[in-house]
Amino acid sequence: MRKFTFLFCAIGLLAASAGAQEIAEAAGGSFALTLIMRWVHVLSAITMLGGSLFMRLVLKGALTSLPQAERETLAAAVRKRWKMFVMLLTTLLLVSGFYNYLMVTRHAHEGEGTYHMLFGIKFLLSLGVFTLAMFLIGSSGLAKKTQANDKLFLTLLALMGVGVVLIAGYMKVM
Repeated sequence: MRKFTFLFCAIGLLAASAGAQEIAEAAGGSFALTLIMRWVHVLSAITMLGGSLFMRLVLKGALTSLPQAERETLAAAVRKRWKMFVMLLTTLLLVSGFYNYLMVTRHAHEGEGTYHMLFGIKFLLSLGVFTLAMFLIGSSGLAKKTQANDKLFLTLLALMGVGVVLIAGYMKVM
């Protein structure tokens, strides 16, 4: 089963990067680097959004069946483990996103005001996702207040993440 899953993911990634060679060459960049950065960006976004959705839709519900002490212990352990991913994924998304925009898509959509406006909205929404994700894993006073109402903030995080993906999908077909 794992082999089929990997195969379908690889085919999906290749399909998602269709046209990347022409875009990379038009922008004067390397096709291999453009493709790798696109894959890094897509996989990081999938992982960040998928993890957030899992935490909101599955983990939050499962935690309610545990006694309070066990619930807090498990939630703290999940936050500690998820923190590594959030930090890494945020970095990868920012690096690959800036590369993709500055080296590839900005040139391919030169003069298209609507595209760049949507990029700005997507970028600001992404910064909101990163900030909220950091509060949900952090240890500051504000982070603790956010975590105390994590059901609301995980819902908001998931909705913003879905919004980013929907905007990105629309931008891809413009």
